[in-house]
Amino acid sequence: MANLGAVLLPLGDETYAVAAEHLREVVVAPRITALPGAPPSVLGLFSLRGSLVPIVDTARLLGRTPLAAVPLALVVRSGNELAALAATGQPSVVDLDAMVRPADSPGASSVHLFDGGLVTVLDVESLLARIGQGG
Repeated sequence: MANLGAVLLPLGDETYAVAAEHLREVVVAPRITALPGAPPSVLGLFSLRGSLVPIVDTARLLGRTPLAAVPLALVVRSGNELAALAATGQPSVVDLDAMVRPADSPGASSVHLFDGGLVTVLDVESLLARIGQGG
């Protein structure tokens, strides 16, 4: 299997990745407006050149400890849907080695070798669907 172009998504002590094809851009310290009645994983909305984009606590969405701050967000696209995934560190574009195994957790698609370790690639379509369903 060929390498996968991906963007690393730092979340505290853990690092995940999204396929590079889903990345639209990286936003530094977005100004978030709370969205009353939103699911706990949705931090709110921010304006991206006139479009309102939901921003999610990626860690909480993955069942991890919620993030304390949102210094960066990766704006991802699936079809016509946009959302921003909160990150705690600078993302980087990398080539992941071949898939080791399919992922065994919701919102993830596969596990790949990278830099002597393993990194989980997030399933953007699944995450966006979970956000829409109140996830």
